[in-house]
Amino acid sequence: MRTEEEWDNKIYAKVVSEFSPRLQKDIAEIPYKLKDIPKFGSYYIHGGSKSGKTLLAAHMYVQAIKKRYMEILPGQYLFVSAYDFFADLKRSFDNPECREAEIMAKYTTAAYLVLDDIGSTKFTDWNVSMLQILVNTRYEQLLPTVFTSNLSLPALEEAMGDDRTPSRIVRMCDKIIEKV
Repeated sequence: MRTEEEWDNKIYAKVVSEFSPRLQKDIAEIPYKLKDIPKFGSYYIHGGSKSGKTLLAAHMYVQAIKKRYMEILPGQYLFVSAYDFFADLKRSFDNPECREAEIMAKYTTAAYLVLDDIGSTKFTDWNVSMLQILVNTRYEQLLPTVFTSNLSLPALEEAMGDDRTPSRIVRMCDKIIEKV
């Protein structure tokens, strides 16, 4: 049986070490109380720069990993920036050993996904399409997903030039959180 002590002494630091050094520092300096971290599920967190969206999502991710560890749940849990998500997909463009569908499957089938900072990159037809595939697949499969963005959902809709993806995000999320 797994214990809180094992989590605290062995696993927690390993999970946090997978974040960027900046986010590791923020997590150490700005801890969240457990009661302030939303329950396991899907969320859209939006607000201005430096409002704490990514930090909240990171704390949510750590709690999701803890839940997976304590309850011995299967599946891959991922925390990725939108920039890195698109860059990962672009690796397949000139690399015959790397297929776009395989990369996309990693994200569409993850048991838990945090997609940080959507809308931070310029929307092109290609990345709107990739985001639509990601969101629609996760929506249809009822997979928990946390999104962060500087954009409200109406602003995301305008930036994408399409209402389908924001509409699915609204329907799949347990709550829309505005950070100010």
